[in-house]
Amino acid sequence: MTATKKPPRVIPVIHHIEPSITLDEIQVAIDCAADGVFLISHESHDEELLEVAKHAIQEFKGFPVGVNLLSLDCWQAARKAMDIGCRMVWSDYMGVDSSGLDVLGRKVSDMAQANPDLQLFASVAFKYRPHEREPVMAALQARLAGFIPTTSGEATGSAPDPAKIASMGAGGPLAVASGMTPQNVLRYSTYLSHILVATGVSRDEYRIDPDKLRSLMEAVSRTDLANAT
Repeated sequence: MTATKKPPRVIPVIHHIEPSITLDEIQVAIDCAADGVFLISHESHDEELLEVAKHAIQEFKGFPVGVNLLSLDCWQAARKAMDIGCRMVWSDYMGVDSSGLDVLGRKVSDMAQANPDLQLFASVAFKYRPHEREPVMAALQARLAGFIPTTSGEATGSAPDPAKIASMGAGGPLAVASGMTPQNVLRYSTYLSHILVATGVSRDEYRIDPDKLRSLMEAVSRTDLANAT
């Protein structure tokens, strides 16, 4: 009946502006019992971001720290991430859609097969990308390549159509990267494996609101009850 049998992992997305702020926000995520963080720099300060991620991986041992490196293609980003011991990489384009893999996608898929502990979050049927006519097939193609399909609503902070999430999540792991809040998450969480969240738990563009994140974590924990009904 449902795609997910346990609560999805909640991964706050921290918008990097300055190393000390980013590290403080990672600590906030840990204090709120989040399941990891993704770091992203909208100013494309990716070399600095990698240094911060490396420091965080060493300081917060065992806590998953991922990166989305906007200035690099997904293969380059994954190589850079692995060099610093980072095992989660999210890319806005990972060379996969409903038609299958392109040359870049096949290259990254080979990397996924060679590194089974590497989690690659591949955006499909995603905001600001060309319209995807077959979201369910796009998610399937991503899973076949060894990726975690990651979708969104139509804009930043916009919740996706619940029917879209239900259909895309019916075949296996699925992440969502927009629009999740404590108030709406139970409409979606049954079908999700991961929730990547920024706006819904933010105090401002660069800082997490701990109360909002704790509320989201509490709401997500009720996914078990939703599965039982």
